[in-house]
Amino acid sequence: MLLYKMSTGMIMLIIFLVLLAILIPVLVYIYMELQNPSVPLTLPPAPPSSTSSSSSTSSSTAASPSPAASPSPPPSPLPAPSSSSSGTFNPTNQPIKTVANTSLCLDVPGSSTGPYYPIDIWTCNGGTNQNWSYTNGTLVNQNSGLCLDIDNSSPNAGTQVGQYQCSGGLNQKWVYNSSNKTITSPLAPGMCLDISGGNINNGGTIDMWNCNGGTNQQWTL
Repeated sequence: MLLYKMSTGMIMLIIFLVLLAILIPVLVYIYMELQNPSVPLTLPPAPPSSTSSSSSTSSSTAASPSPAASPSPPPSPLPAPSSSSSGTFNPTNQPIKTVANTSLCLDVPGSSTGPYYPIDIWTCNGGTNQNWSYTNGTLVNQNSGLCLDIDNSSPNAGTQVGQYQCSGGLNQKWVYNSSNKTITSPLAPGMCLDISGGNINNGGTIDMWNCNGGTNQQWTL
C-alpha cells in the first residue's frame, strides 16, 4: 500500500515537472515580448464611405466658379417728340379758322410782306395772306413767306404774335393739340395762341395767353 502511494506521488511529480518544463519557456517568451514589443499591428485603412465621396464631390462642385451673368442690353432711346400731336393738322397754304367763329381766319393785315405785329382775325376771303403751311414745326404765311412769331421771344402773357423772317427759334415753333384744338409754343409752356380779350370780330388781335379752354384759343382748318 505504501508502495502504491509512492508510485502515485512519483507520477504526479513527474507530470508537474513536465508541465513546468513546458510552461517556463512560454512564460519567458511572453516576458521577453512584453519587455521588447514587436512592431505594433496596424489595421488596414477603411474604404471611403459613399457619404464622404458624395461630400467631396459636392465640395468640388461648390468650389467651381459660376459663369458671369450676361450684361443687360442698353435701354432703347425714347422717340423724339413730335412737333404736332395731330396728324390731321397739316395745313398746306390753307386758312386757319377760329372755333369761336369759323367764318374768321388768321390774317396778316393789309397783306403785308414785312415783319408785322400783331396779326389779327378777319373774314375768310381766300387771300394768300390768310393761307398758312405747317413746315418743320413752323407756320409760314403763303403771301409773305414769313413765319408766325412771338414778338421778342417773350414768354409772357399778352405778348403780341405777328410774322417775322423765319429763324428756326422756339418763338416760331408751334404745336397743335388735337384734344383741345389749341396751338401752343415750346417757348411759353401753359400758354395758347389767343384772340386778345376774346374779341371775335374783324380786327381782333392775336397774342399769347394762359390756356383757359375758351373758344378764342381754339383753331381748326
